[in-house]
Amino acid sequence: MVTINIRGGAGNQMFQYAFAKALARAKNTDFRLDLTQLLDRTPRSITFRNYELGAFRIAPCFTLLSRLAMKLSAPLIYLGVSYALTRAKDIAGIQKRVVERKIGFHPEIFSIKGDVYLDGWWQSEKYFKSIEREVREDFSFRAPLTSELKVIGERMGQDDSVCLHVRRGDYVTNPNASREIGFVGKNYYERALEFIVKRVPSPRFFVFSDDIPWCRENLRTGFLTEFIGADYAGGRWYEHLELMTLCKHFVIANSSFSWWAAWLGSRPGKIVIAPKRWFNDPDLSSKDVVPESWIRV
Repeated sequence: MVTINIRGGAGNQMFQYAFAKALARAKNTDFRLDLTQLLDRTPRSITFRNYELGAFRIAPCFTLLSRLAMKLSAPLIYLGVSYALTRAKDIAGIQKRVVERKIGFHPEIFSIKGDVYLDGWWQSEKYFKSIEREVREDFSFRAPLTSELKVIGERMGQDDSVCLHVRRGDYVTNPNASREIGFVGKNYYERALEFIVKRVPSPRFFVFSDDIPWCRENLRTGFLTEFIGADYAGGRWYEHLELMTLCKHFVIANSSFSWWAAWLGSRPGKIVIAPKRWFNDPDLSSKDVVPESWIRV
């Protein structure tokens, strides 16, 4: 059995799910998701997230404590019990607890025998490249786009559309997120736009962002541009992701959300631009985060 700790936002949860499934396939076993940390609401200096994988056509297995946590909140109780059980199993040699100490691809994990508990971010396609087709199928969307968004999606399908994603939000306002990751900056988007317009004759840009006013003020594409903020999808974040995947080309932020949009995009001749500086923290390496076929500027 492979068990994985699910945490972070939608993009991070997708990485975790994909790796757990790939490792389970390699070990010829099943996998399950531990949501106890994700759902725990004990006050602490993080941005609380919800379980987001329900937007996709998957039917995952959850740990017993996770199923309880989904029905009834009990701050620290499920989380504490889950941690204690995981540690006890590790000490007893029943289940190996693997904590990602450093961002990157660690192929040695695939050699671990027996049951495994995974705790980390696992942000690399190298972890699930072996089951790429299955992952793409799993991350198909349950709900259809609304009629308004379908019209936008049709425009994306007809043109040399470019999805340009700008993430600011907590990268600017949260001290921890700003220090470790941080906003990539206006210059990155200027370099990316220069690269795109030299290779795409008539691009049509679709700007997705949590800070549309900043984008309108600072991004000058010189071509047809549509700005798509949170108001388009309301609470249905996954409609933004689905729309993004319909574009032909991508300029992504240092964000797992736009990473997945670009990765799931499947139109021929796709160009993906990603930032060279993925992390602000110099101790964090991004060499395994960005696929080799993508262009870093």
